[in-house]
Amino acid sequence: MEINIKKNSSLSVALITLLLCTFILVQPALANPPLPSSQNITAQQAEHMIKTNKDIVILDVRNETEYIGGHLYNAIWIPLYELENRIAELEDKQNSLIIVYCGVGGRSVVACQILENHGFTKIYSMIGGITAWMEAGYLINTSTHYITVDTSKPNTCIQIDPMLLKQSLPDCGCEPNQTAPDVNNTTLSSFTSTVLQENATYQVTRLQYLENDTLVEVTLTTSLLWQLKQSTHDSNRTIEFISTKIDSNNESMQTYILNDNVITQTYNLTLYTTILASESGNYETAFTNINYVPMDNKTRTTYELITFNSSVTLSEQYKIVSDISGELEKIYQKSDDSSLQQFTDAYKAMKQESKDVSVIVKTQLREYDKAIEQSVITLSDQDPLACLSSILGCMLSIVSMPSLLATCYLCAQVVTCIPTCVAIFTIPVCLLCIGTGIVGCLTCLYIVGVLPYECWNAGRCLGIW
Repeated sequence: MEINIKKNSSLSVALITLLLCTFILVQPALANPPLPSSQNITAQQAEHMIKTNKDIVILDVRNETEYIGGHLYNAIWIPLYELENRIAELEDKQNSLIIVYCGVGGRSVVACQILENHGFTKIYSMIGGITAWMEAGYLINTSTHYITVDTSKPNTCIQIDPMLLKQSLPDCGCEPNQTAPDVNNTTLSSFTSTVLQENATYQVTRLQYLENDTLVEVTLTTSLLWQLKQSTHDSNRTIEFISTKIDSNNESMQTYILNDNVITQTYNLTLYTTILASESGNYETAFTNINYVPMDNKTRTTYELITFNSSVTLSEQYKIVSDISGELEKIYQKSDDSSLQQFTDAYKAMKQESKDVSVIVKTQLREYDKAIEQSVITLSDQDPLACLSSILGCMLSIVSMPSLLATCYLCAQVVTCIPTCVAIFTIPVCLLCIGTGIVGCLTCLYIVGVLPYECWNAGRCLGIW
């Protein structure tokens, strides 16, 4: 789904109108295609069969991680490797029409043969699997999306696709490789952290660790540049803008952090942006995570990944995120699945908070409202405490991969949290330390194509994949 946002004359990304830029659905070749006599059917034929047969059975034979990532509405999930032993679960549907699908069409053919061997006759394998279904423009039941933003045109275009459509997963039924890649023989150990100077708005910290028995020192100089605290009868809000300078081995890196925390009676919301400054004076990269945690229990979690293919200012990116959150709110609100409808409040809150932060940056932080060359944003509703053990395993795994720490600087930030994560009395410090960097670290590992198995588990726990 593509959305068009018109810019005003001052070229800021104010929302004048929200129009449908492109929404093309591949229609069936015939208005009423006949029921195919062969076992293989196209996505268009499958969609017509589902619409015209209320008692039709839809069988998903993919693995659990694939099913959780997204599936056809009302699908029954039985992975291929369990189908033979669970065939009894389908006995009462032996005379029903059954559409079988997988990722791209390989496993569904095997599943149809198993069903045929057990006396099922009205079985159809969907050619191209769920990938062909999504490429045809049909909706799936999913709480994860990949969103691209193009601000280079007169009208900002936002493309919202299921995350599954952007993932290249093998259609083989394989589990993730459980052996972490051996990058090189460099090892890091003995992390320590010492505060050298500190007052209410300023802190200098020295981090030390051993790299192949050689002592390495990193100095972090942190300054609170701006702060806002607001309280009402039902909410508390704190926004901070922080400068952190990192000095190591005669090299220097300037970063900024915008941290927004909102606590209400029904939810906690955190908007956290890490910014890397460039030599030109603008921003080289920015990573933002907006995390919504409701007070009540959820049956599902949500994760959205937003990327920009052109430069935006800091305030513009938050305004666009507000627009995207509004669109996701509509998508979940219109869903027939109550487990998806529960996300409506989350994205309504994200929409308003992102809009508010955009205004604050434009009015209170104008000096820092600069262009960002590369921006990545994630929206989620995860509780990091529930995933602490898998996250710690991921951190310990990447310690032995210094080349990854250099490539994904947020991973280096997360690794320095290890000392606070192994003692029960410093768990709150650990959560504060890792909570803002772990999603960016895992996203970076996924993008560069090196994802240790422990980090796969951490991402799965957090709902990233």
